Amino acid sequence: MIKLITRSTLICLLSILFLGTSCDAPKQFAYMQDVDYAKQYAVLHNNEVVISSGDRISIYVGSAFPELAAPFNGGAFDAGGGLTALTGGPTSTQGLSDEDSRGQRRLGYLVGLDGSINFPVLGKVQVAGKTLPEIRTMLEGLIIESKYLTDPRIEVFLANYKIYLLGAIANQGKGQAGGQGQAAQFSMFTPLSEVRGGVLRVEAQDRVNILEAIAMTGDLPQNSRVDKIKVIRKEALGYKTYALDLTSVDVYQSPAFYLMPNDIVYVQPRYRNVETIDRAMQLSGYVFSTISSITALVALVKLAK
Repeated sequence: MIKLITRSTLICLLSILFLGTSCDAPKQFAYMQDVDYAKQYAVLHNNEVVISSGDRISIYVGSAFPELAAPFNGGAFDAGGGLTALTGGPTSTQGLSDEDSRGQRRLGYLVGLDGSINFPVLGKVQVAGKTLPEIRTMLEGLIIESKYLTDPRIEVFLANYKIYLLGAIANQGKGQAGGQGQAAQFSMFTPLSEVRGGVLRVEAQDRVNILEAIAMTGDLPQNSRVDKIKVIRKEALGYKTYALDLTSVDVYQSPAFYLMPNDIVYVQPRYRNVETIDRAMQLSGYVFSTISSITALVALVKLAK
Protein backbone atom coordinates (compact mmCIF):
# COMPACT_ATOMS: atom_id res chain seq x y z
CA MET A 1 0.00 0.00 0.00
CA ILE A 2 2.85 2.36 0.89
CA LYS A 3 4.51 1.55 -2.43
CA LEU A 4 1.31 2.44 -4.34
CA ILE A 5 1.09 5.75 -2.52
CA THR A 6 4.75 6.37 -3.17
CA ARG A 7 4.36 5.70 -6.90
CA SER A 8 1.31 7.96 -7.13
CA THR A 9 3.14 10.72 -5.31
CA LEU A 10 6.15 10.26 -7.57
CA ILE A 11 3.99 10.56 -10.71
CA CYS A 12 2.39 13.74 -9.38
CA LEU A 13 5.77 15.27 -8.60
CA LEU A 14 7.14 14.44 -12.04
CA SER A 15 4.01 15.85 -13.69
CA ILE A 16 4.36 19.09 -11.77
CA LEU A 17 8.04 19.22 -12.67
CA PHE A 18 7.47 18.84 -16.40
CA LEU A 19 4.50 21.19 -16.45
CA GLY A 20 6.40 23.77 -14.48
CA THR A 21 9.40 23.64 -16.81
CA SER A 22 7.39 23.91 -20.02
CA CYS A 23 8.59 26.73 -22.23
CA ASP A 24 6.08 29.51 -22.81
CA ALA A 25 8.44 31.80 -24.75
CA PRO A 26 6.50 31.58 -28.03
CA LYS A 27 3.51 33.22 -26.33
CA GLN A 28 5.59 36.36 -25.93
CA PHE A 29 5.53 36.93 -29.69
CA ALA A 30 2.08 35.68 -30.69
CA TYR A 31 -0.58 38.17 -31.77
CA MET A 32 -4.19 37.89 -30.61
CA GLN A 33 -3.64 34.97 -28.25
CA ASP A 34 -7.20 35.09 -26.93
CA VAL A 35 -8.93 35.32 -30.31
CA ASP A 36 -11.97 33.14 -31.04
CA TYR A 37 -11.85 31.88 -34.59
CA ALA A 38 -14.74 32.74 -36.91
CA LYS A 39 -15.95 35.36 -34.43
CA GLN A 40 -16.37 38.95 -35.58
CA TYR A 41 -14.83 41.71 -33.49
CA ALA A 42 -16.12 45.25 -33.86
CA VAL A 43 -13.73 48.20 -33.99
CA LEU A 44 -15.12 50.77 -31.56
CA HIS A 45 -13.20 53.81 -32.82
CA ASN A 46 -13.28 54.20 -36.61
CA ASN A 47 -11.02 57.22 -36.69
CA GLU A 48 -11.40 59.39 -39.75
CA VAL A 49 -8.73 61.85 -40.79
CA VAL A 50 -9.79 65.46 -40.25
CA ILE A 51 -7.93 67.90 -42.48
CA SER A 52 -6.15 70.84 -40.87
CA SER A 53 -3.78 73.64 -41.89
CA GLY A 54 -0.45 72.36 -43.15
CA ASP A 55 -1.87 69.11 -44.56
CA ARG A 56 -1.49 68.18 -48.20
CA ILE A 57 -4.33 66.47 -50.03
CA SER A 58 -4.33 64.82 -53.43
CA ILE A 59 -7.45 65.40 -55.52
CA TYR A 60 -8.31 63.77 -58.83
CA VAL A 61 -11.46 64.55 -60.80
CA GLY A 62 -12.69 61.92 -63.23
CA SER A 63 -15.54 61.98 -65.72
CA ALA A 64 -16.98 60.16 -68.70
CA PHE A 65 -15.61 63.16 -70.65
CA PRO A 66 -11.91 63.42 -69.68
CA GLU A 67 -11.41 66.58 -71.72
CA LEU A 68 -13.96 68.38 -69.53
CA ALA A 69 -12.41 67.11 -66.29
CA ALA A 70 -8.86 68.06 -67.34
CA PRO A 71 -8.97 71.69 -66.06
CA PHE A 72 -9.83 70.45 -62.56
CA ASN A 73 -6.68 68.31 -62.61
CA GLY A 74 -4.44 71.29 -63.34
CA GLY A 75 -4.21 70.94 -67.11
CA ALA A 76 -5.97 71.24 -70.46
CA PHE A 77 -6.81 68.33 -72.73
CA ASP A 78 -4.96 68.23 -76.05
CA ALA A 79 -5.68 66.40 -79.26
CA GLY A 80 -3.11 63.74 -78.41
CA GLY A 81 -5.23 62.50 -75.55
CA GLY A 82 -3.01 63.73 -72.70
CA LEU A 83 -2.95 66.60 -70.24
CA THR A 84 -0.91 69.73 -70.85
CA ALA A 85 -0.29 72.27 -68.17
CA LEU A 86 -2.02 75.61 -68.34
CA THR A 87 1.46 77.12 -68.51
CA GLY A 88 2.34 74.97 -71.51
CA GLY A 89 4.44 72.23 -69.89
CA PRO A 90 3.40 68.57 -69.68
CA THR A 91 1.59 67.46 -66.55
CA SER A 92 0.24 64.14 -67.78
CA THR A 93 1.51 61.02 -66.05
CA GLN A 94 1.66 59.48 -69.52
CA GLY A 95 5.30 58.78 -70.34
CA LEU A 96 6.41 59.11 -66.71
CA SER A 97 7.62 56.22 -64.60
CA ASP A 98 5.45 55.02 -61.72
CA GLU A 99 7.84 56.64 -59.27
CA ASP A 100 7.66 60.02 -61.03
CA SER A 101 3.87 60.00 -61.34
CA ARG A 102 3.53 59.02 -57.69
CA GLY A 103 5.84 61.86 -56.73
CA GLN A 104 3.66 64.32 -58.65
CA ARG A 105 0.48 63.12 -56.97
CA ARG A 106 2.11 63.18 -53.55
CA LEU A 107 2.68 66.95 -53.79
CA GLY A 108 -1.05 67.60 -53.68
CA TYR A 109 -2.69 70.80 -52.47
CA LEU A 110 -1.29 72.51 -49.39
CA VAL A 111 -3.96 73.58 -46.90
CA GLY A 112 -3.23 77.19 -45.97
CA LEU A 113 -3.40 78.88 -42.59
CA ASP A 114 -6.94 79.98 -43.45
CA GLY A 115 -7.93 76.33 -43.96
CA SER A 116 -8.40 76.60 -47.72
CA ILE A 117 -6.82 75.24 -50.90
CA ASN A 118 -6.59 76.95 -54.26
CA PHE A 119 -8.43 74.50 -56.50
CA PRO A 120 -8.48 74.90 -60.30
CA VAL A 121 -11.59 76.56 -61.76
CA LEU A 122 -13.30 76.79 -58.35
CA GLY A 123 -10.69 79.00 -56.68
CA LYS A 124 -10.38 78.98 -52.89
CA VAL A 125 -12.19 76.09 -51.23
CA GLN A 126 -12.41 75.64 -47.44
CA VAL A 127 -11.37 72.11 -46.46
CA ALA A 128 -10.00 72.41 -42.91
CA GLY A 129 -12.12 70.69 -40.29
CA LYS A 130 -13.62 68.29 -42.84
CA THR A 131 -13.01 64.57 -43.35
CA LEU A 132 -11.94 63.21 -46.72
CA PRO A 133 -15.44 61.89 -47.58
CA GLU A 134 -16.90 65.30 -46.68
CA ILE A 135 -14.42 67.00 -49.02
CA ARG A 136 -15.34 64.60 -51.83
CA THR A 137 -19.03 65.35 -51.40
CA MET A 138 -18.43 69.11 -51.19
CA LEU A 139 -16.28 69.21 -54.34
CA GLU A 140 -18.78 67.12 -56.28
CA GLY A 141 -21.51 69.59 -55.39
CA LEU A 142 -19.38 72.63 -56.26
CA ILE A 143 -18.34 71.19 -59.62
CA ILE A 144 -21.90 70.27 -60.54
CA GLU A 145 -23.01 73.73 -59.44
CA SER A 146 -20.34 75.30 -61.68
CA LYS A 147 -21.93 73.42 -64.64
CA TYR A 148 -18.53 72.33 -65.96
CA LEU A 149 -19.36 68.68 -65.26
CA THR A 150 -22.53 66.79 -64.50
CA ASP A 151 -20.87 63.50 -63.52
CA PRO A 152 -17.71 64.29 -61.48
CA ARG A 153 -16.03 61.28 -59.89
CA ILE A 154 -13.66 62.57 -57.24
CA GLU A 155 -10.88 60.86 -55.33
CA VAL A 156 -9.37 62.62 -52.31
CA PHE A 157 -6.43 61.27 -50.34
CA LEU A 158 -4.09 62.63 -47.71
CA ALA A 159 -0.74 63.20 -49.42
CA ASN A 160 1.31 63.50 -46.23
CA TYR A 161 0.08 60.47 -44.28
CA LYS A 162 3.16 59.85 -42.13
CA ILE A 163 3.56 57.61 -39.09
CA TYR A 164 6.72 57.62 -36.96
CA LEU A 165 7.86 54.28 -35.52
CA LEU A 166 10.46 53.95 -32.76
CA GLY A 167 11.89 51.23 -30.53
CA ALA A 168 12.00 47.58 -31.58
CA ILE A 169 11.24 48.00 -35.29
CA ALA A 170 12.39 45.58 -37.97
CA ASN A 171 13.50 48.28 -40.46
CA GLN A 172 12.84 45.84 -43.29
CA GLY A 173 9.84 47.48 -44.91
CA LYS A 174 10.05 48.36 -48.58
CA GLY A 175 7.89 50.29 -50.99
CA GLN A 176 4.70 48.48 -51.87
CA ALA A 177 2.31 49.43 -54.64
CA GLY A 178 -1.17 48.14 -55.34
CA GLY A 179 -4.11 49.10 -57.52
CA GLN A 180 -4.08 51.02 -60.76
CA GLY A 181 -4.53 54.56 -61.99
CA GLN A 182 -4.83 57.60 -59.77
CA ALA A 183 -6.02 55.48 -56.84
CA ALA A 184 -2.93 53.25 -56.82
CA GLN A 185 -1.90 52.58 -53.23
CA PHE A 186 1.70 53.09 -52.21
CA SER A 187 3.62 52.76 -48.96
CA MET A 188 7.25 53.37 -48.09
CA PHE A 189 9.12 52.84 -44.83
CA THR A 190 12.26 54.96 -44.48
CA PRO A 191 14.61 54.01 -41.61
CA LEU A 192 15.83 56.98 -39.60
CA SER A 193 19.02 55.14 -38.65
CA GLU A 194 20.69 51.77 -39.07
CA VAL A 195 19.67 50.82 -35.56
CA ARG A 196 15.97 51.41 -34.99
CA GLY A 197 13.07 53.60 -36.03
CA GLY A 198 11.76 55.14 -39.19
CA VAL A 199 8.97 56.96 -40.99
CA LEU A 200 6.11 55.17 -42.72
CA ARG A 201 4.53 57.09 -45.62
CA VAL A 202 1.25 55.84 -47.01
CA GLU A 203 -0.51 57.14 -50.10
CA ALA A 204 -4.03 56.60 -51.41
CA GLN A 205 -5.47 55.20 -48.16
CA ASP A 206 -7.95 56.89 -45.87
CA ARG A 207 -6.82 55.03 -42.76
CA VAL A 208 -4.09 52.67 -41.55
CA ASN A 209 -4.43 50.48 -38.47
CA ILE A 210 -1.59 49.41 -36.18
CA LEU A 211 -1.35 45.90 -37.66
CA GLU A 212 -1.13 47.24 -41.21
CA ALA A 213 1.58 49.71 -40.17
CA ILE A 214 3.63 46.95 -38.54
CA ALA A 215 3.27 44.75 -41.62
CA MET A 216 4.49 47.60 -43.85
CA THR A 217 7.69 47.84 -41.79
CA GLY A 218 8.44 44.13 -42.16
CA ASP A 219 6.77 42.90 -38.92
CA LEU A 220 8.27 43.24 -35.43
CA PRO A 221 11.61 41.64 -34.47
CA GLN A 222 11.96 38.92 -31.84
CA ASN A 223 13.15 41.36 -29.18
CA SER A 224 9.93 43.39 -29.27
CA ARG A 225 7.27 43.52 -26.58
CA VAL A 226 4.09 43.14 -28.60
CA ASP A 227 2.14 43.56 -25.36
CA LYS A 228 3.73 46.95 -24.62
CA ILE A 229 3.21 49.35 -27.51
CA LYS A 230 2.60 53.05 -27.02
CA VAL A 231 0.91 55.38 -29.51
CA ILE A 232 1.59 59.07 -28.90
CA ARG A 233 -0.94 61.34 -30.60
CA LYS A 234 -1.16 65.11 -30.81
CA GLU A 235 -4.66 66.28 -29.96
CA ALA A 236 -6.30 69.64 -29.52
CA LEU A 237 -5.04 70.27 -25.98
CA GLY A 238 -1.68 68.49 -26.23
CA TYR A 239 -0.21 65.02 -26.58
CA LYS A 240 -2.01 61.90 -25.43
CA THR A 241 -0.50 58.42 -25.05
CA TYR A 242 -2.39 55.19 -25.66
CA ALA A 243 -1.24 51.69 -24.64
CA LEU A 244 -1.75 48.77 -27.03
CA ASP A 245 -1.45 45.05 -26.30
CA LEU A 246 -1.30 43.10 -29.55
CA THR A 247 -1.54 39.78 -27.70
CA SER A 248 -5.19 40.51 -26.92
CA VAL A 249 -8.25 41.16 -29.07
CA ASP A 250 -8.93 44.13 -26.80
CA VAL A 251 -6.73 46.09 -29.21
CA TYR A 252 -9.79 46.42 -31.48
CA GLN A 253 -11.44 48.57 -28.81
CA SER A 254 -8.58 51.04 -28.51
CA PRO A 255 -8.86 54.58 -29.93
CA ALA A 256 -5.33 54.01 -31.26
CA PHE A 257 -6.15 50.88 -33.29
CA TYR A 258 -6.54 53.13 -36.33
CA LEU A 259 -3.51 55.38 -36.51
CA MET A 260 -3.77 59.06 -37.30
CA PRO A 261 -1.31 61.07 -39.42
CA ASN A 262 1.85 62.01 -37.47
CA ASP A 263 1.19 59.45 -34.74
CA ILE A 264 4.33 58.21 -32.96
CA VAL A 265 4.40 54.46 -32.33
CA TYR A 266 6.89 53.19 -29.77
CA VAL A 267 7.48 49.44 -29.44
CA GLN A 268 9.20 48.55 -26.17
CA PRO A 269 12.19 46.25 -26.74
CA ARG A 270 13.28 43.28 -24.68
CA TYR A 271 16.74 44.37 -23.67
CA ARG A 272 19.36 41.67 -24.02
CA ASN A 273 20.66 41.99 -20.47
CA VAL A 274 17.12 41.63 -19.14
CA GLU A 275 16.58 38.56 -21.30
CA THR A 276 19.82 37.05 -20.01
CA ILE A 277 18.83 37.62 -16.39
CA ASP A 278 15.35 36.18 -17.00
CA ARG A 279 16.83 33.15 -18.73
CA ALA A 280 19.32 32.59 -15.93
CA MET A 281 16.57 32.80 -13.33
CA GLN A 282 14.45 30.42 -15.37
CA LEU A 283 17.29 27.87 -15.64
CA SER A 284 18.00 28.24 -11.94
CA GLY A 285 14.36 27.45 -11.26
CA TYR A 286 14.59 24.35 -13.44
CA VAL A 287 17.71 23.15 -11.60
CA PHE A 288 16.18 23.80 -8.20
CA SER A 289 12.97 21.98 -9.19
CA THR A 290 14.97 19.02 -10.49
CA ILE A 291 17.09 18.78 -7.33
CA SER A 292 13.99 19.07 -5.16
CA SER A 293 12.27 16.32 -7.12
CA ILE A 294 15.28 14.00 -6.89
CA THR A 295 15.57 14.64 -3.16
CA ALA A 296 11.89 13.92 -2.68
CA LEU A 297 12.20 10.77 -4.76
CA VAL A 298 15.11 9.45 -2.71
CA ALA A 299 13.24 10.20 0.50
CA LEU A 300 10.17 8.37 -0.72
CA VAL A 301 12.17 5.35 -1.80
CA LYS A 302 13.85 5.15 1.62
CA LEU A 303 10.47 5.54 3.27
CA ALA A 304 9.04 2.75 1.14
CA LYS A 305 11.76 0.38 2.33
